[in-house]
Amino acid sequence: MTNPSYQHVLAIDTSTSVLRLALSFGSDRVVKLNEDIGASHGQMLVRKIQDLLDGAGIQTKQLGALVICTGPGSFTGLRIGLAAAKGIAEALDIPIVGVSLFDIVVLKLRNVAGEICVVVPFKRDECFVATIENGRFDSERIEAVPIGKIRAFVKGRPVTSVGIKLPPDLSSSGSAVPPGIEYDAADLLQVGMVRLEAGNQDDISQLQPLYVQKSQAELRYEQRRKDQ
Repeated sequence: MTNPSYQHVLAIDTSTSVLRLALSFGSDRVVKLNEDIGASHGQMLVRKIQDLLDGAGIQTKQLGALVICTGPGSFTGLRIGLAAAKGIAEALDIPIVGVSLFDIVVLKLRNVAGEICVVVPFKRDECFVATIENGRFDSERIEAVPIGKIRAFVKGRPVTSVGIKLPPDLSSSGSAVPPGIEYDAADLLQVGMVRLEAGNQDDISQLQPLYVQKSQAELRYEQRRKDQ
């Protein structure tokens, strides 16, 4: 049975150009939004959240918890989404849970045993690659791998992807692993609800995007500090 305090839960994903929102309300209803807004998260996020709440007849103060996608993905998009989610959570004094794209893949492939490599786009010529093993992944073992070296990196293990189409010779033909994973904010919401109901909410002061590598802005800042 769903915890009554979590009947109204908002999930936010700003990791890509597609803004994904989902809202659970009542006992079993979910409304979603998936809209390609380019780089306009900062201008449109709050309005789109309000539109979703209005459409469901829910006031912001009725929210019982928040789920935020932590990436990996756009540095700017992730920061905008997390800042908005933290602001709402702090204002309402409600729990918040961070969920990565790899957590969503774990949900989607929960019935597949063994090792699975998951590829997520990073730069034009690089991807992030993580290994899921029997329904778990280690966030400390995600690596940035040049696209041309992914085949050597995975070493014949089953491969799937999120947000990028892999070459045919990299797909796991004949296995239980699909070549690509499609998701929306309802999947984000599902993972977050499991954690909320288990009491595994995040410390809002410690919650950060899953950057894997530092942004260029952060690297330049650190270099300036060293040069002073």
